[in-house]
Amino acid sequence: MKDIRQSFFSGIKHTAIAQYSNVFINLFIGAVLARLLTPEEFGTVAMVTVFVTFFSLFSDMGISVGIVQFRNLTSDNLSSIFNLSLIIGATLGIGFWFSAHLIAGFYNSDKFIKIVQALSIVLLFHAAAMPALGILRRDQKFKQIGIITVSISLITGIVGIILAYTGFSYWALIIRSILSAVFLFVIQSILAKIPIKAVWDFK
Repeated sequence: MKDIRQSFFSGIKHTAIAQYSNVFINLFIGAVLARLLTPEEFGTVAMVTVFVTFFSLFSDMGISVGIVQFRNLTSDNLSSIFNLSLIIGATLGIGFWFSAHLIAGFYNSDKFIKIVQALSIVLLFHAAAMPALGILRRDQKFKQIGIITVSISLITGIVGIILAYTGFSYWALIIRSILSAVFLFVIQSILAKIPIKAVWDFK
């Protein structure tokens, strides 16, 4: 009982520290970027982010929560779940890619086409990272999750600032989002030791 209580409060502590640290880092980086970019450049990305957020709602579909609840999943089960996440991510990414012209037409500006197509990469890697995140949560590696999240926010934030300073305009924000999604996927998958196999277990 004592071990459960310690694990519970430890998880809360590390999660809270990571979340609030991430908030402060993003506020600081956002403030710096706001000085380097114009309101129009910020608004351009924000207008597309609305659609990215909507599509992201379908990227998890309870996969990470399911992994936490079912601790007896085999290696083949996890591989099948990972493969399913890749399919979901690819479907969302491709769907978002092909919606670029519709979104550009909605805003009456062709510049949104390349922005939407670039951000479709975020959806792919966000969905693909769900199994690894579920495994890390199941194994109560909240400290590692927090360190990864904060570190990636800081690193990609610095990259975004450098890009904005050197004249990349709103692409600094887009590239930062893509790098964050890719780094989270790669690092969490390595730590979670995702078994990559060409298997498909419907059970």
